[in-house]
Amino acid sequence: MSVVTPARLAKYMKARSNVIIMAGYQCDEMELDGKKLSDYAAEVALKLNAPVAATGNAVVALKAKGAKATKKVAVELVEMLRYADWRDPIISQRPEAVVFIGYPKGIATSLVVAVR
Repeated sequence: MSVVTPARLAKYMKARSNVIIMAGYQCDEMELDGKKLSDYAAEVALKLNAPVAATGNAVVALKAKGAKATKKVAVELVEMLRYADWRDPIISQRPEAVVFIGYPKGIATSLVVAVR
């Protein structure tokens, strides 16, 4: 999906029953308008009731904010997404949508291409 506006992205995610958020290590390092990316990731996760697969130490901040976060290795989760037979306990069914936040551009691009 190509995102045109934040409202369109929100509508798209709300229409999905199985959304997973993948939070990278930059969630603890980067800020936008005075808030860390982990704050945004937690807010989205809570609004969508979506689990968060967090890499690095991002899991600590996300859990502290009330998000259902689990520490995961990004490449392993992406590899599981390539197959219909989903077996990860973080979410009961194969996700319909994956939201990437807190990854450097090169890594995010590689992860997104692998998911397709």
